[in-house]
Amino acid sequence: MMKTVFVTALTAISLAFATPAFSETVLENEEYKITIFNEESWSGVNGTGNLFYEGCNKNNGDCLSLTGGKITCREGICSSWWTNGNYYYIIEEVISQDGYEEVYLIVREGSNVILKTPVYLPYCH
Repeated sequence: MMKTVFVTALTAISLAFATPAFSETVLENEEYKITIFNEESWSGVNGTGNLFYEGCNKNNGDCLSLTGGKITCREGICSSWWTNGNYYYIIEEVISQDGYEEVYLIVREGSNVILKTPVYLPYCH
C-alpha cells in the first residue's frame, strides 16, 4: 500500500548550501518543494541550530511547516532534521571528495523510512 507523505518542515543541511549570505534554501523535485530558513542559526557544532522547514506536495498543494531543526555533519554526510510527533523529516547531503553532492529528502515514521527521494536546487536539474 502506498502511503502519502506531506513534507512540510525540512531544513537544508548542506554546508555548500548554507552560507550566511542566504536566508533560505529551496530544494525540489517533481513532487516536492522544500524551503529551509534560518540556516545561519547553526553554530557549526553538531546537533545545534533552529532551522525552519516548509515542505509542499506539488501534486496536491498540501504543505507542512516545522521549526527547531538541527544540523549534524560527520563522515561526509550532513543532515538537517525536524520532528513532528512520531515523524522525522530529514535533509541528508552526501559529500564526496570530488565535491559531488547527493541530497535526499527522507521521512521516517519512528525507525521506518517511509520516503527517500533525491531533491535538487531548482537550477541544478
